[in-house]
Amino acid sequence: MYVVGIDGGGTKTKACLMDEQGKIIGIGNSGPSSIDTVSLEVSIKNIKQAILESFGTKEYTIEGAYVGLGGIVTKQDGLNVSAELKKLDFFSKEAYIHSENDTRTALAGGLATKEGIAIIIGTGSVAFGRNEKGDEWLAGGFGYKEGDSGSSYDLGRQCLKHLARAIDGRIEVTPFITAINNALKIDMDRSKLFDKIDELWHNRTTTASLAPFVTSYANNGDVHAINIVEKATSELSLLIEAIYKRVSFVNPQVAIIGSLGNAPGVFRNSFIQKVKSINSSISVIAQRLDPAVGAALQALKLNNINITEEMVERYELKYE
Repeated sequence: MYVVGIDGGGTKTKACLMDEQGKIIGIGNSGPSSIDTVSLEVSIKNIKQAILESFGTKEYTIEGAYVGLGGIVTKQDGLNVSAELKKLDFFSKEAYIHSENDTRTALAGGLATKEGIAIIIGTGSVAFGRNEKGDEWLAGGFGYKEGDSGSSYDLGRQCLKHLARAIDGRIEVTPFITAINNALKIDMDRSKLFDKIDELWHNRTTTASLAPFVTSYANNGDVHAINIVEKATSELSLLIEAIYKRVSFVNPQVAIIGSLGNAPGVFRNSFIQKVKSINSSISVIAQRLDPAVGAALQALKLNNINITEEMVERYELKYE
């Protein structure tokens, strides 16, 4: 038996083809499949392309799929995606295809198909939790216009705000402020900063690229960078708390998705400390698997195949 896991977002789609022993047969990549970014037709086309790439030079019949796509909001959205995928020739007539929002594949990868909470701390921020009974809650994920609190984008915006305050003389100039000023070529000039703020408002990626200035200078003890980190991690811990209050967990685990939250240093330490203050029994771990790999294992699980620790350890992500 062969199953496939799909992790689809606004920029790319990743497919993981796996056999019933949990062995990865192939990985495929293609363009976007977030149904709020591109049409359903384009999404299905890109998913098909990613799956075919995972086949390599052979042909396979797929008996099950777990699909996580950005833009799936309602149950009907998921059913529509599954119905279109069922039309693809390489799925058997009896194939079980389950399609949900990509926060679910983040959880499947983060905790290796176990239930708990996954928090994505990337360009944006969102957290999703589900327990063994199927109770679930989503917090955050409203996008950059709402603020994406605690995300790399948020940290980048805070860099601009702190530079503005320093230009005014509202706060002192520290090495962190100097580094941002030099990187953006502002020359502590109000008019140049006005232009840069307008330029970066809709450019999420470039804004988010400023986040490493915050984390590195926070690690070096810069007061302004530490202040940004403290506010960001407080906001992120509120996402966890919102889920924890609404979903009952026996042994709560939180998986951090993304390099910002998993890199050693002040940011990660501050976030873990704040999560522990919600309940000291909560354990915080780094993401265990790539979302597409987690989704493939979830597809096996939905086909009543037991997921062993050996299966998981085979593909577990490593962190420095």
